[in-house]
Amino acid sequence: MIPYQAILILPRRSRVKLLYFATAQFFLNIIDLLGIGLIGILLAIGTSGKNDSQQSGLLRTVISFLQIDRLNFKQQALIIGMASILLLITKAFLTLLLLRKLNRFISFQSAKITGDLVLKLLSNSILMLRTRSMQESLWLLTTGVSISLLGVVGRCIAMLGDVGMIIFMLFALLAINPFVAISALIIFGAVATVLFVTLRHRAASNGKHYADLNVVSNQEIYEILDSFRETYVKNRRYFYAEQIKNTRLKLSDTLAMINYLPNLSRYTFDTVVTSGILIFTAIQFYFFDTKSALTSLALFLGASSRIAPSVLRLQQISLELKSASGTVAPLLTLIEELKIVEPTTDVPDSFDTAYEGFEARIAVRNVSFTYPGNDVKALNDVSFDIEANSTYAIVGPSGSGKSTLVDILLGILLPDHGEVEISGVSPSKAIQTWAGAIAYVPQDIVMINNTIAKNISMGYPSSEINREAMHAILEKTQLSEFISNLPAGIDSLVGDRGSKLSGGQRQRLGLARALFTEPKLLFLDEATSALDANTEELVATTILKSLNLTVITIAHRPATIKKADRIIYLDEGKIKAFGTLAQVREKVPEFESLIELMTM
Repeated sequence: MIPYQAILILPRRSRVKLLYFATAQFFLNIIDLLGIGLIGILLAIGTSGKNDSQQSGLLRTVISFLQIDRLNFKQQALIIGMASILLLITKAFLTLLLLRKLNRFISFQSAKITGDLVLKLLSNSILMLRTRSMQESLWLLTTGVSISLLGVVGRCIAMLGDVGMIIFMLFALLAINPFVAISALIIFGAVATVLFVTLRHRAASNGKHYADLNVVSNQEIYEILDSFRETYVKNRRYFYAEQIKNTRLKLSDTLAMINYLPNLSRYTFDTVVTSGILIFTAIQFYFFDTKSALTSLALFLGASSRIAPSVLRLQQISLELKSASGTVAPLLTLIEELKIVEPTTDVPDSFDTAYEGFEARIAVRNVSFTYPGNDVKALNDVSFDIEANSTYAIVGPSGSGKSTLVDILLGILLPDHGEVEISGVSPSKAIQTWAGAIAYVPQDIVMINNTIAKNISMGYPSSEINREAMHAILEKTQLSEFISNLPAGIDSLVGDRGSKLSGGQRQRLGLARALFTEPKLLFLDEATSALDANTEELVATTILKSLNLTVITIAHRPATIKKADRIIYLDEGKIKAFGTLAQVREKVPEFESLIELMTM
């Protein structure tokens, strides 16, 4: 079932192309058989020699069909030998060409499927992203897709070619010598079946275990590198190194077993087949005369030289498919989950900062939201309006629903009830219609391992980088002096995850990134928490007062709260107060104590 489902991952045209590859593989195997068959005829001619009377009826029929019956046996042998060599060389050349095209085809499909899945994931709710760990998603989108296509689909093509060749060979043997055909079928079929039934469960278990351990191992390494300071201070580096080593040992042991199973089946297969050949030889010499026995034995050995490797490959491919199912099954589940997701449409790389028709106004009407698996509402019947060119601070105790509200306003989460409109349309529609008009700055700024310029223009090609405008943005975010002292200026590298920058510099760079598209509506999620008071004052003054922006910020610092035109006070998912600082103080007596806690 897994191979069939893996093939269904591909679009219809690609599946048709796979059928062409399988058909080509089958015909190449036929060419191979013809070449081997001609070698058998060559041996028969050499055995019969000049005496035509010693040639069997089948041999005379073949020689007559090839129209070389008037030639002497040396000429016949030369022509047949050359024809056999030509067929085998042609088969080898065409097989290499076919494999090259097949691997390129599957590699292209793998890259395309990964891209499509990433687009669908990014087009889905953030809740979908959170159902799997980052490392699990990374594994499925990269290695999982590669194993599904190269490991499953590619092997299925090889399997179809071998199956076709075995069937053709058995029918040919039935026409020549039914006893040899039945003997080959019983010996090879029985051995392959017993091996597959015996090893399939272990192969499937190993495959799943290998996929799980890969995810765990990558997660452990990622976490320890990400928490180096804490680990260093606690002096727990040896503990984590040992933990990672033990996981990798389990992973290596599982991989060794995966690689061992094909060898186990191979040597078992070789031993049993050799024993079968000896038994077949004994039967032939016991029941038939020497000439008949030698003829049947030569035919059986010739057939074995082609059937045995194909049967062995089929048996090993079957085990590999079972092993791959541990990775393919979770990928198929992901694909099934994403079937209903409509991917985000392509948008131009350029942006128009005029944003004609966009109004930085937000209307929230009776919005409620509950996280899956949670009985308590994160937001409960929330309603308010946000006017353009104003600043709003979202305030409240921890767990009050501030971040959830921002995610709802951005369209990252969809409310269970109620609706949100930005400039008269849904948040997702507003983002698609006026790309760049809305910007968001998180508390933890993600830095890509590239230049300062690339980090500011993240998501846009180099052609869209206006250096003069970028320097103006850096001036507004208090970064100009710092960057001017760097040897390469805005072309300086920030390091892995911004390791060459301080926390405050990363936050200011995040602000510069948000201002790159000259937005009209700006969301700040505690985006100045790493700045000192003076720098925050300068940045806040620049952003909140001089850029003609509508700003919505999750605020913890009193300075930010006091600069806001309106305050939204949340508690237990409900709006307890909405209005000016004075109005909120009047409605929420504990608001002053909350402000005092923030200053501590």
